[in-house]
Amino acid sequence: GAAGGGGAACRVAAHRTTAPSPVWPPPSGGGGGGGGTSIDRLLEIEATCARLGVCTAPALAAGAIVVPILSWHHPSWDTEPDISGWRGIPPVERCLMDYHMTRWPPGVRQEDGSAAAAVDELNDRPRAGGGGGGGR
Repeated sequence: GAAGGGGAACRVAAHRTTAPSPVWPPPSGGGGGGGGTSIDRLLEIEATCARLGVCTAPALAAGAIVVPILSWHHPSWDTEPDISGWRGIPPVERCLMDYHMTRWPPGVRQEDGSAAAAVDELNDRPRAGGGGGGGR
């Protein structure tokens, strides 16, 4: 497993990073558990990783330092001008499934950047395996 200073060593040589689709909570009332928010779903995934010995914290692996950093797209990252000359291009909010499939806690929204901030805050807490802590 990976070695670190102070945290539990990983039982398997695997690290987990997050893409958007795994944090889409299952639909409510649809046999998949449902309910909860995307933050809840991310924490469930990390708890499962901890039980399985999959590192989600910074760790040394095969001589390289692996530092998983959680992030979510922030509206300020889109600095490109809007496309002109083509009609009928729907806004990004209608095209990206993240806008439809994620559920955020009250007061957290993708459109104002608060979802990106909420996910970024998760980097500041301890995580499973590796060096035993979050942080940047």
